Amino acid sequence: MKIYIAGKITDNPNFKEEFAEAEKTIKAEGHTVMNPAILPPGFEHHEYMEICYSMINICDAIALLPNWEDSKGAKMEEAYAKLNTKQIYFYNPMEQTLKSSLDCKGDCTECGIYGERCCRECEDKYKCPIKCQFLKNELGEPHLYEDK
Repeated sequence: MKIYIAGKITDNPNFKEEFAEAEKTIKAEGHTVMNPAILPPGFEHHEYMEICYSMINICDAIALLPNWEDSKGAKMEEAYAKLNTKQIYFYNPMEQTLKSSLDCKGDCTECGIYGERCCRECEDKYKCPIKCQFLKNELGEPHLYEDK
């Protein structure tokens, strides 16, 4: 499968490392990756978006990094991917896993997918990928992980 990576690039000093880690994991699962973090500097935001939409067009799916909702561009990419009926995946850097939004059981503590349809513990379920990720500690007990 061809998968496009979406996440926060602007004002994110670690974007190259975050995207590279996701790319490595997704490739290890046998997929072909389109990584917008490798694009050169010097373009306007709308020009990057045109390039990224073209990248999404040739992909089968989009993988959202945990910080995607902090990014104007990544939110546009997610909406564009949905509009074009692309599969949506969530990348979890803590576990180095890629999980489909179709597998979501509606409770992060149950399925481990950190997407907008998940976490019922959050006051604002649409913030789950950013502020409220329920993970299991070494003893297998659920606990709250706050992304800093």
